[in-house]
Amino acid sequence: MIRRFKPHKYQYAFLHSKARFRTFIAGRRGGKSITGTIEALKQADSKPNTKGWIISPTYQMLKDVNIPMLLEWCPPESIKDFNKSDNRLELINGSTITLRSGENPDRLRGVGLDWLWLDEACFMSKQVWEVLYPTLTDKNGIAWVTTTPQGYDWVYDTFYKPAIDKQEGFEAWKFTTLDNPYIDQSLVEQAKKDLSDMMFKQEYLASFEKFEGLIYPDFSEL
Repeated sequence: MIRRFKPHKYQYAFLHSKARFRTFIAGRRGGKSITGTIEALKQADSKPNTKGWIISPTYQMLKDVNIPMLLEWCPPESIKDFNKSDNRLELINGSTITLRSGENPDRLRGVGLDWLWLDEACFMSKQVWEVLYPTLTDKNGIAWVTTTPQGYDWVYDTFYKPAIDKQEGFEAWKFTTLDNPYIDQSLVEQAKKDLSDMMFKQEYLASFEKFEGLIYPDFSEL
């Protein structure tokens, strides 16, 4: 059965952007990982013999989310081989997609890349990006990050703010879980009741909230 991806408006804009550095910030279940996956497959399929990497914060997330999603959405007829020991997908056109965890940044030094995707980038250290950035240089490679925000961190400074400031080569989108038309909005309303205000804003409204200095965000004196 052929799978059809029907993007919502933010996904559509991201997937049609020509910016070299793109940022896709959304609340939980906003469609971040699927968007990054579709873009990775598009990049690998559009030009033969390209090399791209997908980076996840942890190996567990790589195993639970990124690898299954990549194999689920990649057309079987396009696959030449999937090397489980090296987490590398090779397409029949010679392009490869390699999946790595960001837990040990120094292990990410390697070959020149045509593209790079950091999924849930805010949950990685800035060192991951600093180690990987040079791999894009010789091929003028592109990069995109998808993430739920974690305060005004390195992703905000390195990717989001330059886009907001309209620097050349940068573009960004930020939207809430409620903006995803495929989400049951009653479940989001329930989450609003069940979570603290600050956690709901961060996880569902994609707000750049920060718990820094707040041991008990909901505590107030009587």
